[in-house]
Amino acid sequence: MPTKDHLAEAQGPVNAVSAARIAKRIAERLSDPDLTPNKLCRAVGVSRSRLYRIFEPVGGVSNYVRRKRLLKTRDALADSSDKRTISSIAEAWGFHDPSTYSRMFKTEFGISPREARELGWQGVKHSTWLTVDEPVADAGILSNLLINNSLGLSLSSRQ
Repeated sequence: MPTKDHLAEAQGPVNAVSAARIAKRIAERLSDPDLTPNKLCRAVGVSRSRLYRIFEPVGGVSNYVRRKRLLKTRDALADSSDKRTISSIAEAWGFHDPSTYSRMFKTEFGISPREARELGWQGVKHSTWLTVDEPVADAGILSNLLINNSLGLSLSSRQ
């Protein structure tokens, strides 16, 4: 018979497996403007409260999706073969208000989308920019290590 302690110990790995499944679904549907927590819950078979609990260490599921979308826009902006306007790149990843997008981008990366494009087109790799793939604060706890790994977050500190 499982004890309360054993059930609590198992929750970290169970959440890590769920986080990996959810992160995979998010990656598959990242450009979908209708990607919502409710749709994610239905797609992966978890409750809304569980979804929020799993993503709480990384700032919540909406924050995680926003960060992943910002990374996609960063990659597109840095690609000199992508000649779309900044606003069309932003819109393709779900950012419909250019000024809000620009503020979020600058907050995450420390530079404006225009500066990111200029650096990328000059051949400056975005790995030298501020990274958003920051690990959960207390990565020493096994469950947080598992969730970091499941969500593809780096264990190195920001540069």
